[in-house]
Order: sequence, then C-alpha cells, then structure tokens
Amino acid sequence: MNNDFNSTPEQSGIYQGFDPVEPAGKKKNTYALVSLILGIVSVASCCLCCCISYFAILVMLVCGVLAIVFAILSKKESKDKKLSGKALAGLILGIVGIVLVVIFAIVMIASVALIGSMSNEELLAFLEETFKPLMTEEEYAEFIAQIESALESAE
Repeated sequence: MNNDFNSTPEQSGIYQGFDPVEPAGKKKNTYALVSLILGIVSVASCCLCCCISYFAILVMLVCGVLAIVFAILSKKESKDKKLSGKALAGLILGIVGIVLVVIFAIVMIASVALIGSMSNEELLAFLEETFKPLMTEEEYAEFIAQIESALESAE
C-alpha cells in the first residue's frame, strides 16, 4: 500500500473491494413500499370522514384499491413470488380501507334515509336534542330558523 499523500484513493488502495452498487440479490421492491404507503393513507384518511366526508371516502377507496394492486404487483416482481412484509401490510391496510368505505357508505345512506323519513316535527326535535347542548341560545335560534326556512321552501 502506498502511503504517499499525493496519490489518488485508487492508487493507494483505500477503495479496494468497495462496491457502491447494491448487490444483485438485494433488489428493492418499490411496489411493496408504495402499497404500504397507500394502505396507510387509505386507513388514515378515515379520520377525515367527519370533516370532508365525500372527498375522504373517495381518497380511502382509491388508495385502498391501489394499495391492493401494488401489493399484487410486488408479489409478481419478487423472485420467490411471495408477499414481503411491507406488501402484506399494504394489502391488509388496503382491504381495511375498502371495508371502512363500505361501512361509511352504509351509514351515510342510512342517515339520509332516516332523516328523509322523519316528519318536520320529528326532525326539529332530533336537531334540538342533538345540537342544542352544543350551541348558545342565539346560535341555536339562528340554526333552527335556517332549518325551518329550508323545510318550508322544500314543501
């Protein structure tokens, strides 16, 4: 080994045996990682359903389906044709996201059907029971006035 300070690393042998390229047997499976990320987004967007319901449900559905698709692509890309841990987690989270979409859709449809079948008096009693404890008297009076005007215009 040459200890000359003016020599290049290749000449001095410092980088001897160092290969910065990843070994051929350790190929990264990006489909598995994408599947995992989309699965997490699918389930995590469940928290948004209260605030932005239709958009969040659409995000949950699209990300859930894509998580499943990428998990399947990951399995096809792997040498042993097995799901890696990331792909399996993405697959499970994607399925959970789709199941949550179905549950939220059923709840939304049932809510609309329930409210649609109520008479105006029943609806106002339901709204009073639900929202009056959460609002001040002025806010509640304004809210009920808006609801009553909407009900009158709908008749």
